[in-house]
Amino acid sequence: ILGVGKQGSSLHLHFLKTLESRTDLSVMSIHYFGSIIEKRFLPISLSWI
Repeated sequence: ILGVGKQGSSLHLHFLKTLESRTDLSVMSIHYFGSIIEKRFLPISLSWI
């Protein structure tokens, strides 16, 4: 039982770490694409006003 608990906790920790890195990646990509969209589309939408 102790061995299974230890294995489970390490697996849980690994899952949390991968989840954290994926969250960082998605946040980074959102900021990256957001800045591209602002640079590309804001001047166009401002010129239409």
